Amino acid sequence: MDTLGLLKKLHDKLTLDEMIELIRNKKTNWTPTKKPRRKADVKNDFLALTDVIKDEELKGLVEMAVLKKQIGLPAYTYTIDNVSAIENLKEYDEYPINSIFCISFKIIENNQSNFRAIVFVKEYEDQWRTGTQDLISMTAVYKSEVQVDKLNRKVSIYVGNQIINEVIRQFMIQVQELKISYPRIPNKIVSMGPASYKTILLIDYIYNRLLRNGISSQVIDIKFKTGESTGKQDGLTQVTLHGDRNILSSDLSCQYITLGCDIVMLKIDMSYKNSDFSVILHLIGESHDTVKLVITGNEDVVIKKSIMNILQEEYISMCNNGVFDEGNTKNVLDKIYDTFLSKDKVI
Repeated sequence: MDTLGLLKKLHDKLTLDEMIELIRNKKTNWTPTKKPRRKADVKNDFLALTDVIKDEELKGLVEMAVLKKQIGLPAYTYTIDNVSAIENLKEYDEYPINSIFCISFKIIENNQSNFRAIVFVKEYEDQWRTGTQDLISMTAVYKSEVQVDKLNRKVSIYVGNQIINEVIRQFMIQVQELKISYPRIPNKIVSMGPASYKTILLIDYIYNRLLRNGISSQVIDIKFKTGESTGKQDGLTQVTLHGDRNILSSDLSCQYITLGCDIVMLKIDMSYKNSDFSVILHLIGESHDTVKLVITGNEDVVIKKSIMNILQEEYISMCNNGVFDEGNTKNVLDKIYDTFLSKDKVI
């Protein structure tokens, strides 16, 4: 192990206070010659730890230093066809995948209804070489959890980075041999006016599906896929609208919806059982027909996972069954169309 090289890597990643704490932990009688004000002031003492720091400890410190933090509780949602294959899942300490990634997979729960595993994905600058732990070239570590709801045949990958989600998805399919797939939002023509079907489904999702579960919502940010739908040739492909109230009822939102533009992102302030939080709903993929969900604004992990379960179940049902409440959805859309028709066009 290149101890000096790894300490130099740590020097670049750690703060001055973290470096001082590590030196004092390893050299109890250490006293700086002058009060350190910059990392350079303790660099030589820090690099001199080569004689006292153990390999395993150094490895752990490097991995912690490049560990990526997540914002809120993000989740990618899948359905699974072969639930029985869960019983055959194996643990892995280091499994190379996609040239520059390596996965560790540790099972922490497996019962009749639920399965959970902790997953670490390590990313490297250079191509992974089987059997070589090249910590110098390690650029990031991502911690994730994979959860399987066996009764509802639902798989959740709790990670924010879309590339890392794809790495874990490939690992679960190719290595663990699970048959998992994204629920996909269908695209079809319905008799509810000019709004696109995706937009109709999302309006129904917010105002009917979530509301029936006791979740009240106010949309504060919304992004539309524009371009062909608006008939304009200005090269604009997406438009994001911001507001501190229900932006979905604004003049611009009503216009884009009436022009048939797809919604591709929503940021929603929500309330559920006296808990307030925010949800960011991203439509991802080439066709913007799958969903990434992120819950922020609430620190209680149990509450966030309970809410996430509702959001996911209704998302899957939306993909499988379409509009839940056609009557109320049509009423909401009619108000949107009327708002657009009663105002001068602003685009």
